[in-house]
Amino acid sequence: MRRLVVDAATVLAWFDSDGPGADQRRDYEAGEFAAVAPSRIHADMLAAIARRDAPSPDRLARIAAELPRIGIQVKDPPLTLVAGWIARGLDGDLAPYAALAEHLDMPLDAREPILRERARSLIID
Repeated sequence: MRRLVVDAATVLAWFDSDGPGADQRRDYEAGEFAAVAPSRIHADMLAAIARRDAPSPDRLARIAAELPRIGIQVKDPPLTLVAGWIARGLDGDLAPYAALAEHLDMPLDAREPILRERARSLIID
């Protein structure tokens, strides 16, 4: 089975019924690939949802309770690799995604523009 490191923006795109992420979600649900991400992915997703939709605290808490059900495997990369990606220009929010892809020797599926630009060698298209 194919395995990918995914960023929060990629997973959120799975729930946009009109966008290309919907096809990827169907592939994921069909078991065509496994998704792996740093443990911070759920917090990153909640922050993006809060910025985009401004849900009530109760609604955001209900969403938070459902996020683990998506089934993304969470694993944190070594901090030395995170430090390396920060030194290459990623901030502390994005560096763990690139570091995890490097650590696991997996392709990175990222929609965050800065992550795509700075970790180009890891990105799948």
